[in-house]
Amino acid sequence: MSFIEIHRTFPIPGVGELTSGVRSLHIRMEANFPLPQVLDALVAYRISLGAELPSRLPSRIVHMPLIFNNERTRKSIARYASTIRSTAPYLPSNIEFLQKLNGFDSPDRVESKGTFLLLGLGDVYQGSPCAVPLDPRHRLFGTKYNPSRSFTPRGAVGIAGQYLCIYATDSPDGYQLVGRTVPIWDEFHKPGLGEKAPWMFSLLDQIRFYPVTEELSAAGADGTSSGLIKISDAG
Repeated sequence: MSFIEIHRTFPIPGVGELTSGVRSLHIRMEANFPLPQVLDALVAYRISLGAELPSRLPSRIVHMPLIFNNERTRKSIARYASTIRSTAPYLPSNIEFLQKLNGFDSPDRVESKGTFLLLGLGDVYQGSPCAVPLDPRHRLFGTKYNPSRSFTPRGAVGIAGQYLCIYATDSPDGYQLVGRTVPIWDEFHKPGLGEKAPWMFSLLDQIRFYPVTEELSAAGADGTSSGLIKISDAG
């Protein structure tokens, strides 16, 4: 991230834009600029920075409410079965599918426990986070829908292999659905009203879930969902 910020101040020759991906760096080059020259420029630029790139980066801990195996995501799965594919190994329950695939003795063990490190934004749409468990013991083996769903409700929490995603908006996709959390996209945000981005997360945030039931729906109805989110500095 610091590399990208420095590039914005002191542009690298031949590079129009740098954006971070999941364990990757996306490069938009200027037209007709030779790739070898861009790569040489990136290497030289990185070496020239020396100690200016920090060895430690800021990180927040974001505590999120989670309704495990909730009705809204179950309806999305049923809709897929009735309109796209009626038989698939992950039907009728994505949670039971992950339970069997990972050899668990109970579906409750699929519930997203531990800490998830955010490695990418916009994995689906609108700043949806793509995160992986920090502890390898919390990583699940899984697959994506094939073909993908045509509808996933916003706030849904999905798992595809070791990756976890929170859906920022109603959208298609194929992660295995395990529950629902609060909305993470500010749909009423208008450009020019300040520096706040409409998405909730930043790269390297740490996401931790805690279980809730009725309070999530009640908070959504009265507009107090943000009160269920607790953010602290990871130090």
